[in-house]
Amino acid sequence: MIHRSGALAALVAAALLLTGCTAADSGKGSATPTATPTPEPVVAGDGSLQIATVLDMAGKKASVSQAQVAGVELAARELNEQGGVLGAPVVVLHRSTATDAATLATELEDRAIDVVLWSATGDIPEEITALGGATTVVRIGPADWKPDKAFAARLRSADPGTSLAGGGEAYDTTMRVALAATVADNDSGSAIAADITTVSSGSFSCVSFGECAAALADDATISYAGVTGSGGLAQATPEAEPTPAKTKKK
Repeated sequence: MIHRSGALAALVAAALLLTGCTAADSGKGSATPTATPTPEPVVAGDGSLQIATVLDMAGKKASVSQAQVAGVELAARELNEQGGVLGAPVVVLHRSTATDAATLATELEDRAIDVVLWSATGDIPEEITALGGATTVVRIGPADWKPDKAFAARLRSADPGTSLAGGGEAYDTTMRVALAATVADNDSGSAIAADITTVSSGSFSCVSFGECAAALADDATISYAGVTGSGGLAQATPEAEPTPAKTKKK
């Protein structure tokens, strides 16, 4: 891994070489060249897209979380029925936000989880956001879409006892993760974080992974609409939300 200081020095040297001169032979003042900051490096994946959900499975949002788990399971099943992502099956793991953050972070790292799916709101522990380039955190879109009968039946096939709210958004977020890995040709968290908005901002609108993948094979830029339309839009690598300060009673 190249340290930032070394990369910055390389950029400065390259800038001087491209101009064909230095400050000394230009006849002008020794202005310091401006270099573009080095972006975070994209980590190479291991060839297997592994996704973990970390959701409130026991609290007030438990019913929504159960639907979200079903949505992720449905997406993974359909992806694997089509050959998986990057030629390998998608692996899914489910955990609760009640788990100790340090313990959870260790497990996610040990299992080489690429993407952690988190709810649209709520604090994300620093132990999770600090996992590094091999793992990224993606928030599932807000649960405000009402499934039609066709998708409701598909969702219940993944979990017959589930509620419905949140399932479509989780399904679409999982598909966006899979498409981002496809665009990047890399299943690592850093690669997915770099391309997850790309698959929702292209010129060709598509509603399924298969349709989108075919368009990508034809070098099209895609905008995945999915089952929810504009719902399920995900934010990758979010900052940990600060806990509101409590005001003292007078």
